[in-house]
Amino acid sequence: MNVNKAPKTLVIVAALAFGGTSCGDSEPAAGVASASCNSKEFAVQESGPAATRPTLPTDDNALVAAVADSFCSTFVYKLPGGNTLTRPPALSSNSEAACIGSTLIRELSADRVRQLGFGLSSWSVLGFGLANHSLVDRQEAEKIVDAFAKCSKNWELLMIKSITEGADKISDASARCTSERLADVDARAIFAGELDRAYDEDSAAKPFFDSVKPLISAMEGCLKQDELDGLDWD
Repeated sequence: MNVNKAPKTLVIVAALAFGGTSCGDSEPAAGVASASCNSKEFAVQESGPAATRPTLPTDDNALVAAVADSFCSTFVYKLPGGNTLTRPPALSSNSEAACIGSTLIRELSADRVRQLGFGLSSWSVLGFGLANHSLVDRQEAEKIVDAFAKCSKNWELLMIKSITEGADKISDASARCTSERLADVDARAIFAGELDRAYDEDSAAKPFFDSVKPLISAMEGCLKQDELDGLDWD
């Protein structure tokens, strides 16, 4: 993974006000099955002097909905030249997405959720880590991962399919195979490590490639060759 190169989703901003459609008004039990999230397309513009940065709701209930939307909505980024970049929903369950929103707010506080930018764009481990690596310590990173694990049976896929550039192209079957091969304790450690990215700041921290060895090993046993070739770990 190239730690100096931000993904495209970090250099474009959503031109919408969150707080409209909600994925859930109250906290459901973790892992409750529900209908698929409604697909929403959010128009965005390239960042720059003319860009209007999105803001998060000041109302905490609306904030839950905004965070839920970021996990269960389709984001379509309009790029220069007329091209588009589509990010599919990270989750397919309304109840899981709403649970994540309410749990993060309860565990971290609403102000902290706003500060870390939850709900501003589609979920990405790489994007979150690059944006917040100097702001999040390991204890807080583990709280975030545990919120995902509490609310979603597919929490490991939230990491696997967004840990580095090209991971979003991994098929669902390959990602699930990787999840099944990866021990939960390793998945939690890798997930938290990619949220706090201590190796970016601390030379004594465990190096990136050492920390993700279990994940890469699992991927090598599950992904097709073109999927492996499409991952950018440098």
